Amino acid sequence: MSHLIKSSVLPKFRLKNNVILVTAIRNHWNKDYKPGPFPKTEAERIAAAEKYGIPLSEYKPYPDDGNGAGTIQIYLWNRMHAEFDLMREDRYDVNAKLRRPMWFQWAQFFGAMFGSFSLYYLFEQIKMFPAVLPKQYPGDGRKHYTFEPKE
Repeated sequence: MSHLIKSSVLPKFRLKNNVILVTAIRNHWNKDYKPGPFPKTEAERIAAAEKYGIPLSEYKPYPDDGNGAGTIQIYLWNRMHAEFDLMREDRYDVNAKLRRPMWFQWAQFFGAMFGSFSLYYLFEQIKMFPAVLPKQYPGDGRKHYTFEPKE
């Protein structure tokens, strides 16, 4: 191995521009898709309409209800809800019936927490260590290793 490190083969191999190692994509971050703040003035409304390429007469953003839809345009032909990513058929269902009642789920949760805490509190008083005997040296009372200079 030392021969490889000392030879010039390994450094040349490591310094070669490997496309997979040196390529970085610096666009399309999540911040690029984030809508702007809700337009409050007419100038902000005009700027938001220009951003989406929509005439000002057709631009109508979602109302500012605190959900953060911001400058996103309401399209009349678009039947998709603003929170579509939460309400798809493979996501959260607002009409789902629970398998167990909510009181039962809370009872399970607090039962598990109380059981864990009580086991911890009960067995904290009992200390358990592996059995250890004193080291056995030949000839009790005799020093076997000393760091003092020999006289």
